[in-house]
Amino acid sequence: MPNEHLSENIEQLWDWLNKLEADGFELERFAGSGVSTVTSEGATKFEGKLFGISIITADNLDEVIERVKTWPELSYGGRIDILETL
Repeated sequence: MPNEHLSENIEQLWDWLNKLEADGFELERFAGSGVSTVTSEGATKFEGKLFGISIITADNLDEVIERVKTWPELSYGGRIDILETL
């Protein structure tokens, strides 16, 4: 993301997350650093691209997809991965 859009994007991101919570979709939110990968050989620093995780509830996958299409990061090349629970 271009640096000149960073503060605007951060504000948009938190507004979006807070609306998700206010609308009753977000159950839990995790953001930050310090992520590790654990294998049988031990723990190492996570090398992937992960900033945060939101656990949300919805009636179906289509509802989730429609909701996340409004995520501000998408216009800057960001992405959202959806993992459905069993």
